[in-house]
Amino acid sequence: MTGHLLLAEEGGLARLTLDRPAKLNALTAAMMEEVAERLGALGQRAGLDLVVIAGRGPKGFCGGADVREFAADEQALRRQLLAFSALMLALERSAVPVAVLAHGRTLGAGAAMAALADLVIAAEDTTLGWPEIQLGLFPAVVAAVLRRRLPEALVQALTLGGRLLSAAEAQAMGLVTEILPAEGFAEAAEARLAFHRARAPALAAARAARPAGAALLERDLDAACALLLRQHAAPATRALLRRFLEPRP
Repeated sequence: MTGHLLLAEEGGLARLTLDRPAKLNALTAAMMEEVAERLGALGQRAGLDLVVIAGRGPKGFCGGADVREFAADEQALRRQLLAFSALMLALERSAVPVAVLAHGRTLGAGAAMAALADLVIAAEDTTLGWPEIQLGLFPAVVAAVLRRRLPEALVQALTLGGRLLSAAEAQAMGLVTEILPAEGFAEAAEARLAFHRARAPALAAARAARPAGAALLERDLDAACALLLRQHAAPATRALLRRFLEPRP
């Protein structure tokens, strides 16, 4: 247990809440391992209508993977990549529909979770994207996930450009299901979850109708992890990561 993940169940709904708000819910390897484990179990449980993933704190759903954990250490990066892969595969293999409640900054691995969810209910202040290129890294594992949803040219534009999307832009690309006002978001999101739970058979049918892709995703993630490890070892990348780790004045 990391102490940074909350689990609550009520009736046919399970909630997983990322609980590291001081770090924008940045995901350590241990956190990703725990989310993957919890989601793997919940996703195969009979009687559940929906698994909801949210992030605690006003600044955002999730700032992505914890860069400081992996930046200086290849073994730490390897563990994060394996944990990320396990999390993405748990999302892909879940028999229970998954909803993500996104608000504020929704980046990197956090935005990848949203990309594999059945429902993404976003506050209008949500900014979604993959800024890893600023660290000199092509987010190959994220690209493997995005290819499940988007054309290759758009995947390249999002991952190489590093630009953050507004909630409206993400919705236009099919990465957000619906947008709600930021003020009163929690209450409005609950109303929308209640709407979908009242139509649980339809939601379950939509999940069952998704193209089977776990085997392909697993293969692509394995190749992407190897590519990221090679990038991490490159001198130019190491220099950018050292600069990132330098204390700010």
